[in-house]
Amino acid sequence: MKDRTVPAALLRMHFHDCFIRVIIDNAKKEVEALCPGVVSCADILALAARDAVVLSGGPTWDVPKGRKDGRTSKASETIQLPAPRFNISQLQQSFFQRGLSMDDLVAFSEYLPKNNNAKNAGSPMDPSSTTLDNTYFKLILQRKTLFSSDQALRTNAGTKVLVSKFASSQDAFYKAFVKSMIKMSSNTAGQEVRKDCRLVN
Repeated sequence: MKDRTVPAALLRMHFHDCFIRVIIDNAKKEVEALCPGVVSCADILALAARDAVVLSGGPTWDVPKGRKDGRTSKASETIQLPAPRFNISQLQQSFFQRGLSMDDLVAFSEYLPKNNNAKNAGSPMDPSSTTLDNTYFKLILQRKTLFSSDQALRTNAGTKVLVSKFASSQDAFYKAFVKSMIKMSSNTAGQEVRKDCRLVN
């Protein structure tokens, strides 16, 4: 509530956690005191991301729970994240490898640039960067983009239809975003419920 940049940061961290193994321990101590060994760090992150979206004026959803935490965390795996310079083929491959669709790719693109602005760019690409809304898609159609991955969404026929749909209807964007978040949060690749989010058991 005190820092309006937190929702985008939490969303990006949750996205990273589903693409690679990232750790978080913000609420773990309190949860462990109430119900030890039950709630994973991955679930805490997914719930925090959902609550951050709601606090920033976005939609809510029922977070799939029961995800496990991974046993390894490697900085080198950040190369698996979709890069701002990716073209549509590279973006598709990155998402498809994780069971995510073209709809998911477009819906998630709204918040991926929010904490990834170029240094010294002067101002954020999206003037509503602290709010989850459809402004990003309107800017794409106006050709006001920073990254080649944003431009690719406008030049590809399949993604341009979705960009136009989301730009004209915030409700359509919210529905697609919620569906994609539930799908991404259903990833069950972890192996344990960590006692401490910074350490494997």
